[in-house]
Amino acid sequence: MNQYSSWKYILILLTIGLSLLYVTPNFYGESFAVQVMPVKAGETVDRSTLKLVESSLDKANIQNIGIAFEDTDIKIKFKEANDQLNAKQVIEKSLGNKFVVALNLISNSPDWLSNLGALPMYLRLRP
Repeated sequence: MNQYSSWKYILILLTIGLSLLYVTPNFYGESFAVQVMPVKAGETVDRSTLKLVESSLDKANIQNIGIAFEDTDIKIKFKEANDQLNAKQVIEKSLGNKFVVALNLISNSPDWLSNLGALPMYLRLRP
């Protein structure tokens, strides 16, 4: 009869549990987004730029589902691709040539998973 130590079974269960935890971000999918970055590398985005972007989207009556603000960029999530394209045009007009406005996709995984380092695994080339 083959019997292993209990610590080996616990190790196997722990490995399976962690594997399931880190695979879950793949099931949340992605949202359409617009990313705003400074033209020059190394520059930062400040709160006044965020307020300008928010006010221009409100004036154009474009609804977003979330905004992620970091020092280097602003990412705005949308439900539909049409909203994403309209928002890109509106933001480009309001900011001018000082910022790059790019179309993007952002993961819908919850913040607590991202904080653990559990990010989606992309099967295509991704910058």
